[in-house]
Amino acid sequence: MKQAVNHLIDQIIQSSHQALNANKPCVDHLVSYFCDATKIDLHPDFFVDENATRTPKGKAVSMTTAAQCAEEFLRTQVFIRGVHQAIEDQLAQHQKVNLLYGGTGPFGLLVLPLLHRFSTPRAANHLIGHPPRIA
Repeated sequence: MKQAVNHLIDQIIQSSHQALNANKPCVDHLVSYFCDATKIDLHPDFFVDENATRTPKGKAVSMTTAAQCAEEFLRTQVFIRGVHQAIEDQLAQHQKVNLLYGGTGPFGLLVLPLLHRFSTPRAANHLIGHPPRIA
């Protein structure tokens, strides 16, 4: 699975901006791998976001609802590519970069799949929020 996920992320990173619309199957496969690993069913027969949390500032969605955001294939690709570019830009200027990823959601989708591209000593990671649940 790790090799397949790495391949999908590489495809997203290496695609031209114009090719992102054609990458929907790539993102669908990526989401499927994460759903399998976390045992999250994105589309149960009956779903009410009853695991959401009410806060003074509004509603914090459940893990299922947060995971469903990954299916927005253009958004997912643009965010992954943006985070990748930001890390690359920082590594070009600094020997070490600390990544603080708040609100990771159940997949950690914007950073975790990119980690294979960066050596651990150069990109230290700090995840805050709902870290992935790998079964």
